[in-house]
Amino acid sequence: MTKRSRSEPTGEDLLATRRKLPIWSARRALLREVAAAETLILTGETGSGKSTQVPQFLHAAGYTEAGAVGITQPRRVAAVSLARRVAAEQACPVGSLVGYAVRFDESFDRRPPKRGGTAIKFVTDGMLLREAASDPLLSAYSALIVDEAHERSLASDVVLALLKSAQARRRSANGGGAGPLKLVVMSATLEVDTFCAFFDGAPAVQVLGRSHPVEVLHAAEPCEDYLEAVVTTVLQIHQLEPAGDVLVFLTGEDDISAAAAAIEARARLLPATSPTLLPLPLYAALSPAAQMEALAPAPPNTRKALARARLLHTPAVLATNIAETSLTIEGVVYVAYHAARRVDSLLQLPISRAAALQRAGRAGRVSAGKCFRLYTERTFEARPPSCNALLQRPPATPSCNALPCRLARASVDDLEEATAPEVLRRSLSATVLSLLSLGVKDVLSFEFLTPPPADALAAALEASSSHCAPLTTAARSRRTAACSPGCRSSRSTAEPCSPRGAGVSLGRCSPCSACCALFHSPHSHREAADESRLRFRSPGGDTLTALHVVSAYDAASGGGKARGEGRRWAEANFLNWRTLETAVQVRTQLVATARRLGLGDGDGRVPDGVASAAQPLSSEESVELRRALAAAFFLQAAVRRPSGDYVTLVSRQTVSIHPSSALFSRRAPCVLYNELVFTTRLYMRDLTTIEAAWLAEVAPHFFKSGAAAAATGAAPSAGQPRMRIHGGGSFR
Repeated sequence: MTKRSRSEPTGEDLLATRRKLPIWSARRALLREVAAAETLILTGETGSGKSTQVPQFLHAAGYTEAGAVGITQPRRVAAVSLARRVAAEQACPVGSLVGYAVRFDESFDRRPPKRGGTAIKFVTDGMLLREAASDPLLSAYSALIVDEAHERSLASDVVLALLKSAQARRRSANGGGAGPLKLVVMSATLEVDTFCAFFDGAPAVQVLGRSHPVEVLHAAEPCEDYLEAVVTTVLQIHQLEPAGDVLVFLTGEDDISAAAAAIEARARLLPATSPTLLPLPLYAALSPAAQMEALAPAPPNTRKALARARLLHTPAVLATNIAETSLTIEGVVYVAYHAARRVDSLLQLPISRAAALQRAGRAGRVSAGKCFRLYTERTFEARPPSCNALLQRPPATPSCNALPCRLARASVDDLEEATAPEVLRRSLSATVLSLLSLGVKDVLSFEFLTPPPADALAAALEASSSHCAPLTTAARSRRTAACSPGCRSSRSTAEPCSPRGAGVSLGRCSPCSACCALFHSPHSHREAADESRLRFRSPGGDTLTALHVVSAYDAASGGGKARGEGRRWAEANFLNWRTLETAVQVRTQLVATARRLGLGDGDGRVPDGVASAAQPLSSEESVELRRALAAAFFLQAAVRRPSGDYVTLVSRQTVSIHPSSALFSRRAPCVLYNELVFTTRLYMRDLTTIEAAWLAEVAPHFFKSGAAAAATGAAPSAGQPRMRIHGGGSFR
C-alpha cells in the first residue's frame, strides 16, 4: 500500500478550527457549570467538540494546577488518536503536556502537572480501573471526564461508581488533602435522568449543533442481502457523488473481507477515467499502525486522491463500535450502514437508535455530509427521538425517556432507543474479582449505575469465592494481569506441576480463551481457510487448539525476532496476525507478573522457556494444563447425555457445542466452557476436554464423586462412584 502524505495544519489553522466548533461559543457557560457543581452531566451532538475541547477548557481554567485532567475512552484507538489531536492543538509533543495510557502502550510524564508533568491524560476505562486499584482516591487527578458514557460498558459503569465513592472520600477527612474531584460525564446520546439520579441530582446541560449538516437518506424498501446493498451503495456514491471518503459500518471481520473483495473486483470494471476506489479496514484487532493509517486523511493535492473513497469497517461483537464514537476520520463525507449488529457468529440484532444517531454524525465531522441508512424510515421512526437543546438545563420532566432494552432476539424492523448496559448481558465474574481487588467489601451492595440481576451477581460472587482465598496484598497485585477468577485459579493450581506445566497454565489460559478470534474465513477463500483450521485442530478442544496456533506462530516468527515472517505465515494460514500478537503480549505480561509475585516452580521461578511456546505440549503437559483448567473453571463443566446434548453440572441447563468449536463433531464426554451464548439455542464456546473424575479431585469442596453420571441420568461406569454437588441435591 502506498504511504499517503498530508500537510500538517499550522497552529493558527487549528485554533481557527477550534473556534468553529459548536462547543467553543459555550465554553464560558460550561466552565461556570463545572465550577458550580461537583458532577456535571454534559450531552451534545456528534461533532460538537466535546472530546477534544472540554479537557482543554479545564486546563486553561486552571484545574491542572491541582492535578491532571483525565479523560476516559472505551477504546484504545480513540484514546490515542484524541491525545494526538489535542497535543497538536496545544502545540506540544505527545507524552509531555498531553499524554495517553492504554494497554501495552503509554506515553505520558508521571510528574505532577505543576512540575512539568502531563496535564491532560487520555486513558481507557480499564487503565483507570488499574490506577484505582493502587490509589482509590485517584489523587493524581483534579478532574476526570468520562466520555461516551452512553455505551454503558461494564468498565465504564464501575468507573462511574468508583468515581462517586472517590468524590465522597475526598470531601471527607479521609481525603488526605487530595482536594475535591470534579467529574464531567458526557456523551452525544445519554439517558440524562439515569445519570442525574445516580449522582444525587447532578445538573445536566446540553450543547446544540454539530459542526456541519448531515442529510439522511433511507432505503425505499427493506433489503434482503445487506452486504450486497452496502457494496452497491459504496459504488453508487463513488460514481455519482462529489469528492469525499466513505465510512461503512459492517457487522464483523468476515463481512469486512467479503465487502472489500467485492468492491475491489467491481472497481476494476469501472471506466479507466474513474477515480481510484481504495478499501481500508478499521476494527479493533488491527495493529495500531493500521488503525492510524485508516484514520489518516487522503492526499489533498490531486483530484484522484480527493475522490478516493476509503471503506472503513467496524465489527460489532456484542455491540463493538470502534468507529462510532470519539473518532474524527479525516475526509469522511458519506456514511452507509445497515441496522444489523452482530452479537454472535450466528446471531444479528438491530442497532439502537442512539447508535444510529452516532453513526449519522460521522458524516458531519469535517464538512456537510450524507448518511445512507440501508433500512426504511419507518424502521427508524418506530421510536421517539431524543431531545437536544443549546447549553440549557433539560426540562424537569423530559418528554422522551429512554425505553427499556430487551435482551431477546428482535427484528431489524424494531430499533431500541439505546443498547442494553453490559451489566445486564455479560458475565460478572471478572467484574466481581476487580471489585474485590479494589477493596470493595460488600459486592452485593455495590452501587452500580444499573443494578445487575441479584442472582447473576450472587453467582459471580460464588465463582470468585470458590476460586479465591481472601485477597492479600500480593493477590490484589495480580489484578494487574487482568485475569478472570478462573485464570487466576488455574495459575495457582499449576504451581505444584512441572515448571513448564506451571508456565503453560500461567501464560496461556487467558490469551487463548478467544480461540475463534484467531481464525478468519474470507468468502473468496472459505475452503482453504477451513482446511487451515483443521490442520491446527486439537482433540483437547479450543484452548489447546489456540495454544497450538500460538506455538506455531512463535516458531514461524523466531520467538518474536522475525515478526515480518510471522505475519506472512499467519496470513498464509488465514490467521489473525493482530490477535496472535496480542496473545503474545498478554502472555509476556502474565509471565512478568508471575515472576514479580514469585509464582512458578518451587523456588518461585518461571522458566525462561515459558516466554516462548515454540515447542508443542507433551501429552503429560496437556493433562497438566487441562487439570489446571478444571480446577479453575469447574463451575463451567458440562457432561454429555445419552441423547447427545449436554447438561451443565451447576445450573443444569441443556446446552450444545457451538458450531465454531474444534469439538463440534467430536462430542467429548465431559467439557469445560468459557462462555454460554444464546442464538437459536444455548451454545457453549471455547471448550476444553477433561475427565469427569478430575472434578471431585480438583474441587472436593464443591463436588462429590459421581456428579457427572448423576447429571446425565446414566449409570456410573464400573468402579466410578456417584458424584454430587455439595448442598445441591440429586440430579435425577
